Amino acid sequence: MKIISKEQFTKLVEPKDTLLIGGFGCCGSSDLLLKAIRESFLETNSPHSLNLMFISAVGDKGLKGINYLAIEGLLKSTIGGFYGFCPTLSTLIDKKLIEAHNWPLGIFPRYFSEISYGSNGLSSRVGLGSFVDPKRSGGVINNSAESLLKTVTLNDEEHIHYPKMKIDYFIFRASEADKDGNISMSKESASFSSIEQILATKRLGGKVVVEVSNLSKEISNQDLSIPSGLIDYLVVNNEESTYPTYGHAGELKPFNIPISEKRLDIARNAFEVFDQKGSTVNFGIGIPALIPRVAKFGESQISVESGLIGGLPLEGLSFGHVNNPLMELSQLNLFSMYEAQGIDTTFLGFVEIDKYGCVNASRIGNSWTGIGGFLNIAYSAKVIVLCGIIGAQSKFVDKVKEVTMDLNHEIFLKKKVYMVCEIGSFIYKNNGFKPLNIKDTEKLKEYDDFFGVNINNFELRVN
Repeated sequence: MKIISKEQFTKLVEPKDTLLIGGFGCCGSSDLLLKAIRESFLETNSPHSLNLMFISAVGDKGLKGINYLAIEGLLKSTIGGFYGFCPTLSTLIDKKLIEAHNWPLGIFPRYFSEISYGSNGLSSRVGLGSFVDPKRSGGVINNSAESLLKTVTLNDEEHIHYPKMKIDYFIFRASEADKDGNISMSKESASFSSIEQILATKRLGGKVVVEVSNLSKEISNQDLSIPSGLIDYLVVNNEESTYPTYGHAGELKPFNIPISEKRLDIARNAFEVFDQKGSTVNFGIGIPALIPRVAKFGESQISVESGLIGGLPLEGLSFGHVNNPLMELSQLNLFSMYEAQGIDTTFLGFVEIDKYGCVNASRIGNSWTGIGGFLNIAYSAKVIVLCGIIGAQSKFVDKVKEVTMDLNHEIFLKKKVYMVCEIGSFIYKNNGFKPLNIKDTEKLKEYDDFFGVNINNFELRVN
């Protein structure tokens, strides 16, 4: 392990290198290093044509995180699970200025684990029936490149193969290091599969670079989680304070951020369809993350994709962070738990639903947010509750802009699927959403054709 400056780091990175970027959404961004790459490119045009890989692109929906790197010429391609906090990166993708691929977020922890064992990639059924399916667009965003994925048959079942890719550097942020270079993540929101990414990088011959806030003479053994022997370079951030999430940095702390009453009402309505006790429950980003604020889940075990169990999940620029969590699982173990045990109920956000039963949760207008952990979770869940706010833009369309989930695919046929919005709650049956509990009959009239409801004999139809 060698301590270097940010300037020395940027000189190590060669044009066309592949950088694996750590952190998760709004949490744990190595801003000092990402900003240093940007400044070096603007001053010297080097490094350039970089390839990025990430589980969830770190960003603040502004200029920080991976947004620092979203410059034409600096980037050549991206492979990631979620893009929602990086609008400047989405702009490059929309303009087809870079090649871009979107794989299910929950694939990555296991993918990196497989790579570390010497596998040539990962084969999984997650992604079938969605835009990730090679029969559709193969995970390519905006027709910007050729798909990297292919369909394979294992044990007479169809799978998608996610291939091994090269990694030159894994860049991530930790809380601090001791005098020997051992790393603590104790002040971060979670560990975010850092070990799996480190080991995959090592297996592929890459280097590991960690940004820390300080060097401590003494750190409790319980707070150390990564041995110095796995770290190649360490950079100390003496320039600015870091926080667990971007949402913790501003004047408005996470619990004081105003939330519209309409969003809270939808969260309450979503909880109304929850009818299981002592169950495993998952919450996605957006309105689903509000549900624990307005409802009590009793003995139910709640979790979020960052790997945290229990506590109160936060939203907005603090999504991924949990207040007073009961415990943390690695993301590898969390998604393994989902697949092995299943999720009793998941609450997930959506952008659009069409009359064919296809759900778009990955593209908002021309902005690409990405599939995130949506499919991994939906595949594992027994009950899916889709939560969305109609607002000024219709969510019920003739054809979705992107197929994140096809409810008529064989994988979803035995699941119970609900949808909740301002209008009320609905259940998916016979290739369509049928009313359960309507809150706004006037608004329902606007969507008679979509829901197949004649408002004049609505009560008769529901009963």
